[in-house]
Parts: sequence; C-alpha cells; structure tokens
Amino acid sequence: MKEDAKELVKKLVRQYIKSRPKGISLKLSWNDRRSRISLVGDGLNKAVEYYDTIPFSLFASGVIEACEEVYGKLKVVPVSFREDIYENDKVSLDLYPTGGLGVFNIYVKYEGEWVVSKFDKLIRRMFAPIIVFRGFKNLVTEEMKTKITIERLKDPFSQYSYRL
Repeated sequence: MKEDAKELVKKLVRQYIKSRPKGISLKLSWNDRRSRISLVGDGLNKAVEYYDTIPFSLFASGVIEACEEVYGKLKVVPVSFREDIYENDKVSLDLYPTGGLGVFNIYVKYEGEWVVSKFDKLIRRMFAPIIVFRGFKNLVTEEMKTKITIERLKDPFSQYSYRL
C-alpha cells in the first residue's frame, strides 16, 4: 500500500512538472489517516487526497525521482539537520520537513529563477527556527535551544555546528 503512495506521488509530479510548480507539499492528517498532496505555482493549484498516511521518505523520494526523470540527476546539498537541497543546473528542490506538524514542503526553483548561493544557505541555516515537536516539549529545553543558537553563531560556516 505504501509503495502505491510513492507511485502516486511520482505520477502526480510527472503529470504537472511541465507546469513548473513552485511548491510541492504533503500535509498529514493524523486523526483520519489521510494525506493531502498539493502542487502550487503560477496558474497551478492542484491537490489530491490519499486515504492513508504517506511517509515523508516515500513522498520525498517520489518527488525527487520524478524530477530526475525530467531534469536529470540531482545532487544533494545538506543545509541543516532537517533540510536538504537537491539540485542540478536546471532545477533546485529545497526539502523542508516539519514532522511534528505533519507537513513536508518542497520549494522548487528553476534555471534562471533563483540560484541558492552558499552564503544564502548559511544564513538560512543559522537562523532556522528550532522546532519542538508536539508531544516532546520536555525533550528540547531552553538551555539546549540556547546552546544550539550559540554554536550556530560561533561557527556559521560549519556544516553541522549544533553540538549538544
């Protein structure tokens, strides 16, 4: 059943990729075990409901594989501990999951629209919010948040400067 979900994601992305979506997102509804996949862009606003929860990993791999079929092999550029960018000279996919909220956003940029510089990536990573997942509020303390922020600011050019 879950592999069907990945194929649904790939099929949907393949169908609308020529319309150049600016965003592809997955929103999970935990209570009724549904998933909503949305593709939005200039003149594009398509949403499909799937009657089960789609794991983030299957959603991401479905989008990446569909884009690679159209735009060629993508290389991964790690941005932060929860964000990666997959890109080549034609397209850039900024994967941004927020698991506690049940949302996975993928921001899409195309050749000539926006090229993410190393400096932009560093700035976004340094000032990325620290999300505390629902149900785990005691897991990340204020002291830990402060320590992460200090580490990020001390060494902004370190790929993973969030030591606890």
